[in-house]
Amino acid sequence: MESCLIIDGHNLLFRMFYGIPGSIRNSKGNEIKGVVGFISGLIKYINEFSPNSIMIVFDTETSTINKCNDYSDYKSNRINYLDVPDNENPFTQLPYIFEVLNYLEMPYKEIKEYEADDYIASFCEKYSNRYRCIIVSTDQDFFQLANDNISVFNPSGKQGMMYTSQKIYEKLGVYPQQIVEYKSLIGDKSDNITGIRGIGPKTAQKILSIGSISEILEKGLMDGKLYDALKENEPIINRNINLIAMKRDIPIDFEVNKWRNKVVNVNLNVMNVIKASGAY
Repeated sequence: MESCLIIDGHNLLFRMFYGIPGSIRNSKGNEIKGVVGFISGLIKYINEFSPNSIMIVFDTETSTINKCNDYSDYKSNRINYLDVPDNENPFTQLPYIFEVLNYLEMPYKEIKEYEADDYIASFCEKYSNRYRCIIVSTDQDFFQLANDNISVFNPSGKQGMMYTSQKIYEKLGVYPQQIVEYKSLIGDKSDNITGIRGIGPKTAQKILSIGSISEILEKGLMDGKLYDALKENEPIINRNINLIAMKRDIPIDFEVNKWRNKVVNVNLNVMNVIKASGAY
């Protein structure tokens, strides 16, 4: 089975921008350390996984509108980068990154109205029966997508970790198909989603080992305080499920075949590539 490498664009940019100490500036004096880190990481992952095709997906300023309309606190804990000086702002790196990607003929997509996560999920829904999909991101929300043909590579650490369904179970005590309900119970601090008071990871594992939340409530599969907590907080749980579950039905407006053979010779000097693209 051929493989497709899927890069969570903003996730990679932020890790590299904040992970590189000091400053790297281009000929105009503008900060480009995020560009250098992004392209270095991209080349590293291409060399590591030797994909047949690649997809790089970025959010836009409108990506969270729908979910924020449903829950005003969604991601409200994030920094407002409109107030951050350009040289300290990773978003100022995007035009340069796009210049380099265009030069390398690397396909990328900026998503409007939906989050990049939803677009990646829909892409996998459409293509994972024909392609082995490798998602590169530190975002554990992608764990909900994992199956025999979809895996999530977390690049943190010296070697990173490839998360398959079994690896996810070993880490969290639940399987990919349980991730949405698991996080709906314990909450997700990174997205400012509150969970159910008194229910932590161990308790959530215990609950989901009995059945899905809907099964437990409909069939009365448990009793006592935990059942009461689920019943009383059912509206919050359902809200969280709607926020955490990735959409898998967003229209995908291109074919993977169009991206095949776009993985260029990546045994290149990163700075030379950036200079040749005009981003320097």
